[in-house]
Amino acid sequence: MKVCCEKCFNYEPFITYIKKEGIMGNCSFCKSEKVFTIDVQDGFFDSKLFIFAHKFLPHDAGFELERFFTKQIDLLSNSLSPISAKELLFYLFRKSIGKDLLEGTFSVRFEDSIIRTWDNFKEDIKHGNRFGFGIVSELKELLTEIIKKNEMYLEADKLLYRARLGKLENSHGLPYEDDQIMSPPKYLASEGRINPKGIPYLYLTTNEKTAIAEVRPYKGKEISVATVKIKKDIRISSFNNTTFHGETLFKQFQLYSLTNTINMELSKPADEDTKYFNYIPTQYIGELAKYLDFEGIEYRSALEEGKNYCLFNQDKVSWTNSILYRVKQLNIISEPIDMSGTNWRR
Repeated sequence: MKVCCEKCFNYEPFITYIKKEGIMGNCSFCKSEKVFTIDVQDGFFDSKLFIFAHKFLPHDAGFELERFFTKQIDLLSNSLSPISAKELLFYLFRKSIGKDLLEGTFSVRFEDSIIRTWDNFKEDIKHGNRFGFGIVSELKELLTEIIKKNEMYLEADKLLYRARLGKLENSHGLPYEDDQIMSPPKYLASEGRINPKGIPYLYLTTNEKTAIAEVRPYKGKEISVATVKIKKDIRISSFNNTTFHGETLFKQFQLYSLTNTINMELSKPADEDTKYFNYIPTQYIGELAKYLDFEGIEYRSALEEGKNYCLFNQDKVSWTNSILYRVKQLNIISEPIDMSGTNWRR
């Protein structure tokens, strides 16, 4: 009989149960001696881990299962070796995970109920209750928790980048500078993925390449790229953080699923003819963060490796300089769409 022990886990309810119901012995996995141990096939584990059953699918571009249950979900102890963690997970999920998955990388299917709730909210705010008054309390509470727990700061003196298609007219090669490339005035501010029409926000990135990609240029197009400097620390919320340790396993999985889903929607390009409606749900996220006294949002770029930032005002940012670029080449890689499932994250 294989036994696990209190030191195999980081999740407090599992540690408490093993100490209460286990017996002193030697662990089959982490090799600890004279610790509380229990049969790894104890029904208690099945009752708590069923929420993850059949949620994993092999994927070459995914990541390791033991990493997910250590870094993303705080189930396993960091002291377990990768080999020991794989073996323990195999026994814990013996009914729903095969050896092939443990040896490779995977994608995870998001928690279904919270994604349905988010999808229903998107439909309602676009075509029912425009200003979000119809949001269910559970979703608003989870969104609020995500925003608050993912607090971070853009520190003073940090350099970020912003791009604008084109250059100064009749300038013989001068880029847009200062106010010409920062937030537009209110009367010119069109709707963006986070800002409503008439409310200008400042969109920035971590590097020039991402800034250029985000304005979606064509080959031969000239682009002005500005370097801006953070003058004072700026309090923002990051949707790039998907770790919510300390909560129940189910709630961690809910928060992980919802954060990833919103991050993807913040970053993905929108079709020009439908962007007005498709931007409304993510504009609600921005307004909620602003209501909670945050000054901006961090999210990933779907077009390059850098990170994106949306600042709700530019009072703590100053323009430094601008450089004019010309796009020499675009690299497009495509693959057939896998329609075997939706809401998978790798």
